[in-house]
Amino acid sequence: MQRNILLTCIICLSTILATQAQSRGRFANQRFLDKQYWVGLRLGTNISKAKPENRYTIYSPTDGKNKSEYEKKYINLKSPAFEGGVDFTFDYKGLGVSLSPTYTRFRYGYENNYAWQDTLDPSFKIDQKKTTSQSLDYFRVPLGIRFAPRQLKLRPSLTLGFYWSTLFAGNRSTQIQKTDFASGGSKTNTAENTLVGNKNLFIKTNLGWFTSMGVSYPFGNLRVSLEVAYWRNTHIITNRKARFNDQYINHQEDIQDDVQLRNLSASITFAMPLRFLSLNNSISE
Repeated sequence: MQRNILLTCIICLSTILATQAQSRGRFANQRFLDKQYWVGLRLGTNISKAKPENRYTIYSPTDGKNKSEYEKKYINLKSPAFEGGVDFTFDYKGLGVSLSPTYTRFRYGYENNYAWQDTLDPSFKIDQKKTTSQSLDYFRVPLGIRFAPRQLKLRPSLTLGFYWSTLFAGNRSTQIQKTDFASGGSKTNTAENTLVGNKNLFIKTNLGWFTSMGVSYPFGNLRVSLEVAYWRNTHIITNRKARFNDQYINHQEDIQDDVQLRNLSASITFAMPLRFLSLNNSISE
């Protein structure tokens, strides 16, 4: 009988001590997450939209038709591009400040359609379709304020901030297709793609704001985050002074419009804390 009472007392005491240790561990873990620095690797993809503010064309219609028929038709949100960088975040009780230097490529396209037609015999004509793909490479530095409730293990987040970026590469790929109806039939010729560097047609600095939503989950000391973001620059990125200076591009019947950029991105981040929670810290708390 005495042995049973003693065994019961030992079990109850062990349970109380284990519960207290677990409670202290949770308290230490909560304090650990209340103030934390994170550094991580960020990888993602994006799609872009070019929004023309002022349009330019090298040709004017001679038949009295609307000039807009010869303007560029933009191909937006259809050309995925890569982005990658590092993420530095400081969290304090659910609020965080993040800095994410990132290499980012933007891609968009446009088409031009022209027609030359005999005024006496409309069947004698030449149609031309020119398809252009534009890529812009930026080094982008976003700074954001992030809110993520710390009570949840699967933590949703909302971020709002602004970014500064600098252009370090720009390339334009063009394909021209001509259809000749002047020979009694129709004959289509497609020229090879031409790739031209045109960084000089865009200004160096790009400024804007962004907002993002995401969710994160811990795997041990590793925090994995998924995020989608909307990016919008605040000014025209075209270099207006150089618009007519590139003779090679102008010779290809192309003049740069005044454009702004819109961007949607999706990314995954693998982050590690700069302060680690140890067993000794959990018990000492």
